[in-house]
Order: sequence, then C-alpha cells, then structure tokens
Amino acid sequence: MVVFGSLTIETFRSEVGNVFTVDTVPEPVKIKLLRLKEGVATLKDFRVPFSLIFGTPRDTLLVEGVYDMKSESGREFRQIMMAPIQSTGPLQEYQVIHN
Repeated sequence: MVVFGSLTIETFRSEVGNVFTVDTVPEPVKIKLLRLKEGVATLKDFRVPFSLIFGTPRDTLLVEGVYDMKSESGREFRQIMMAPIQSTGPLQEYQVIHN
C-alpha cells in the first residue's frame, strides 16, 4: 500500500496507461490513468505539485469523492480524492491533485 503523504509524480510515471480498479458500490469500476501534469515547485513545497488525469467510458460516472484503488501493476492507493472534470471525446475524465 502506498501512503498518501509519500506520493510524488515519480510514484505514478510507470502507471500511465495502466488500468486501476476503484473500490465503489455496488461494484468496482475500472479507470485508466491517461496522463500526468507536473506543476512548478516553489521553495516552500515539500514536493513538486502534480495532477493525474484518469478516464472512464462516458457511460460510467464516478462522483467526486475519496476512493481506494489498485493498479493492474498490483500497487494499492488509499484515500485518493478524485473529481470529474469537463472533458470532450469518448471518455469522461477525472482529476486527482497533489499539492
């Protein structure tokens, strides 16, 4: 399990393109990590801020919330805050921000 405070952009570089299983009710949802966005570090930051963009088919909608998920690589992530964002095309996109 990966602890929230220890997450960095490097934690997720090898996960881009992987499918994650999100613990949801009534059944788990598959979501793909589409891309990373790296922010700009400032002197007061303890890490470089970054965001993750995930996607699901348009007919699958996750509400904004905190989720536990597991990557197809076997890595588990707990208490990840994710929100749907406006997106065009065949996928509904979601953003996870780490400041």
